[in-house]
Amino acid sequence: MSQQDFDHAIDDYLDKFVRFVSERWVPLLGITGGLDSRTLVAAFASARTTFQSVTWLTMRTGQNERDLMDRQVALLAMPHRYLWIHLPRTRKKSKVEVRLDQLAAAGSSRTRPFAIVQALAGAFPDKRRDGEALTFVRGWGAEVLRGFYQLKKEPMTDFSAEEMARAYWMKVEDMGGDDDAKARALALEAFSAFRRRANFEDIEGLGYDPNDIFYLEHRMGTWGGLSLNELDPVMASVIGFNARPIFLAAWGLPPAKRLTKQLLRSVVVRHQPELAAIPVIGLDGTTPRDRPCMKPRKIRKPLGARHDGPVRRALGRLRRLLRGGS
Repeated sequence: MSQQDFDHAIDDYLDKFVRFVSERWVPLLGITGGLDSRTLVAAFASARTTFQSVTWLTMRTGQNERDLMDRQVALLAMPHRYLWIHLPRTRKKSKVEVRLDQLAAAGSSRTRPFAIVQALAGAFPDKRRDGEALTFVRGWGAEVLRGFYQLKKEPMTDFSAEEMARAYWMKVEDMGGDDDAKARALALEAFSAFRRRANFEDIEGLGYDPNDIFYLEHRMGTWGGLSLNELDPVMASVIGFNARPIFLAAWGLPPAKRLTKQLLRSVVVRHQPELAAIPVIGLDGTTPRDRPCMKPRKIRKPLGARHDGPVRRALGRLRRLLRGGS
């Protein structure tokens, strides 16, 4: 595959994706300091499609990134909202917020906090505009294009369950203790079963990079699917980069061209040059974070103490399921 082949594949995909989404829903796009979502925004903007946009603000959002997002919002001149995704701890949750917590937890197997669901519900209580459903377009799938595990210190070397477990939970090897040994054993058992179900034995001989196939089949297929379920109580959502032709076109590029965040910059340039001129966080001489754009809040209870019990119970249920129990 050449750069021209990739350019043709991604432009053709984005043209069809924008038309598909715009003909059915009112798109809600994310504005960030990065390139993934910006590529989608550029495609929708160049098609002169009406859309709305949103930005999640957390304690990790730096003021320099906020400035870059402000510039994009001003350029696009589309309805936009900044949403603080952590609820203040000084007030009690409403009954609606509690119920959203429950629904989101059920939809995502209780894998993470759900303030994003509550923030969207509060900002868009009526998720229909002119009879059309407001639908969040996620910037996911870009890491399938430009690599993910390949960029880690020690990428996967084969399709074995051991390599899958190591790639998915690399920090485990740096942690000692009996609990961690048990966690490694559980991860290996789970990925051994996953390898059988996904028929990785036959995939091995096809010549693909295990880092690409594992990311696509496991991370996108499980974590991505759960996260889509997480938003269902509030609104529908779709994945922005999700088509085999663009993945194959990217995988055929030389690593020096592909394995970089710069891969999508030329796409933004073709669709929206003014948007491409705004610096990208972490590139163009910018730093990922400087001072927070919001005042830090006090953490009353350590994360581990809050989640230790639920995590242990979840691990217990998973062990019983893997062993055929109830």
